[in-house]
Amino acid sequence: MAVQGNPDGKLIPQFIKLIEQKTGIQVRPRDYNWLLGLLKDHAKAVQLSLPAYYNLLTGNSWQSRQAWKRLIPDITTGESFFFRDQGQFRLLEQKILPEIIADKQKERTLRIWSAGCSTGEEPYSLAILLDMLVKDLHKWNLVIIGTDLNEEAISRAKQGLYRNWSFRATPVPIREKYFRQLDNRWLLDERIRSMVQFQTSNLVEDGLPDFARNLYDMDLILCRNVFIYFDKPTVAHVAQKLTQTLRPGGYLLTGHGELFGLALDGLDYKVYDESVVYRRTQILPSAKWLKGISDSKFNSSISSSSPEVSLRSSKRPLRSQSSKPSSSDRQPFRHKRADWQATPVRAESAGVGGSQKLTETESVVELLKQAEMLANQARYDEAMRLCWQALAVEPLATLPYYLLASIAEEQGDRVGAKDFLNKVIYLAPETAVSAYLNLASLVEIEGDTRRAHTLRNTAQRILQELPSETIIEPYTDITAAQLYQMLFSDSASPEGDVVDA
Repeated sequence: MAVQGNPDGKLIPQFIKLIEQKTGIQVRPRDYNWLLGLLKDHAKAVQLSLPAYYNLLTGNSWQSRQAWKRLIPDITTGESFFFRDQGQFRLLEQKILPEIIADKQKERTLRIWSAGCSTGEEPYSLAILLDMLVKDLHKWNLVIIGTDLNEEAISRAKQGLYRNWSFRATPVPIREKYFRQLDNRWLLDERIRSMVQFQTSNLVEDGLPDFARNLYDMDLILCRNVFIYFDKPTVAHVAQKLTQTLRPGGYLLTGHGELFGLALDGLDYKVYDESVVYRRTQILPSAKWLKGISDSKFNSSISSSSPEVSLRSSKRPLRSQSSKPSSSDRQPFRHKRADWQATPVRAESAGVGGSQKLTETESVVELLKQAEMLANQARYDEAMRLCWQALAVEPLATLPYYLLASIAEEQGDRVGAKDFLNKVIYLAPETAVSAYLNLASLVEIEGDTRRAHTLRNTAQRILQELPSETIIEPYTDITAAQLYQMLFSDSASPEGDVVDA
């Protein structure tokens, strides 16, 4: 594999392995000379020899991350244009999106992810298409997320400014309706730009689904012309993660033939003239919140005598055990919450059948298992009622608030979601890592990046201080050490203190 006639070529196999591990991208043999020249240029730019540059890329320092940030745009292909692959977009317009819209008509929530979005033409095309298809789109809670490995491409996507070459498959009336010409470029209408959120993402390395980044329970994922750069094991690995990020019944659209020949657990497929479309059939909880919860442990603040780490804090006063959510609390869902609280649950009859006497902890566990099942079926009113019943049994439990926050987000009530997450932080300020992270994501969407940074720093500090084997709520199989490794392993020491959320 070494490049003939060049002693530095002996390093090429190591660089190729490193690039594949980091990005999933395979380097073809015919590109070895090109890659060697590129790596030499990058090494020279930072005044390093090629071996020293390799060592830089393998590190975890800030300089290492900056080196990758500069290298990735040169080894990835940024080719994109609006309504790319007209056959697939015709299929989206006439079949897939109408089916999703009809299915979600009651709750009016759409969640779409463009994975590998380059400079943004694909997610913006989807936003335009939805604007054309849904007359009352302003009444929907619409989430469109575009992600890419290339930070430079994401920065350009956020600008929404394009040259004529990006419109080679775009009907002129659409360009004239949704874009404004600025010299030799076209600026996308602000209303459409505001419909799409952009962030960097590494499909190979990142954990999915990712609740902190709003990548979960997607109705539609487009991941087109990405898998062609991966080897088969990496394709299978990423495809499985995307499957888990879909809601049951959610759609996955890839480039033509990119998943042929793979065993795809949890996906069914249908062949159309325009393309093959995959759909998630495996009905699993969107998060492993209550998996195995009936076995032996319930990691919440229900029992102060639990052998698990206590979620109660000695730093703040707690409400009395008999307290319940006040009727003066903000009511974010416009549902009859008072009616729900008018029929409190008795601990001995809160289970499914009501025939077996249950302890307080067991009754809350059963209520939350039912609530999550109902939430996964989009039966939000019923799920919320059970959450409030669980809180009537144990006002200091945090898991019901986590589930209420998730439901609020699904219903487009960002204020309500923040309120419930704040309640978790109030009850467990020194362990509520997930609440800090989710709250950071919400305030960042609203433009408060400083507060989001502080919240994430707080989560990072807590993870560093907790015993490594501590299970992090609302999950049941993610430890503090694992979550820290996933989120902060490359981060510098955190700054900032716990904030009043």
